[in-house]
Amino acid sequence: MENANEAIIGISPGNPYFTEARLTSLLKRATAEYGHVTIMIPDTPAIHTYRALGYALNKAREKAISKGGNAIRNRLDRVLPELGEAAAKVRVLDWEKDVAGQVAYKAAHRRICALYNCSDAFNAAVSGATAEVLENKSRYHKRNIADMSSAVQEGGKYLLAELAFLEAADQILGVPQTTYIYHNPWPVFEHLIKGGFDGKKRGSTVFREMPQV
Repeated sequence: MENANEAIIGISPGNPYFTEARLTSLLKRATAEYGHVTIMIPDTPAIHTYRALGYALNKAREKAISKGGNAIRNRLDRVLPELGEAAAKVRVLDWEKDVAGQVAYKAAHRRICALYNCSDAFNAAVSGATAEVLENKSRYHKRNIADMSSAVQEGGKYLLAELAFLEAADQILGVPQTTYIYHNPWPVFEHLIKGGFDGKKRGSTVFREMPQV
């Protein structure tokens, strides 16, 4: 497989952007431009987001996995047949089976967490991005976050997990390089892969904004 011929699309549970129409359009375009497309659904890490919003653990797990992750998979089951033969290029990862237990992911997660703990700039970037997400979600879910500082610490674990996956994606997927596709700029990730936080450039996953498909 040639470099950058593997695209990754991350779909967060509860993200209203990924309607069936948008998913169909995005996947048709991605499968036309890339040899393979991997869909990453970080449903287990999303438990941290719902916990940060004040949900009890069982309810957070239900919203993130039982309802959130499964809703995405059901949507994909309806979308993939629309791709015809191109659907064979698409694989959907199971976070627990395909990511969480991988040695490469565990090592990357330790590195990302260490950077979060020792780099004020990275900590601030993760915290700022997390706070923005929580503020938006708290309005959507009509939840009052009493202690935003504690909520950001809990919710930030979601972002750290996602960044760790992307750092180890080449090893997890067995490819030399991947392209992460998202519909908006993602400053924390873009800065991270350029070595902006620790001087270490990360070239195994590059970023591509593919807006408003």
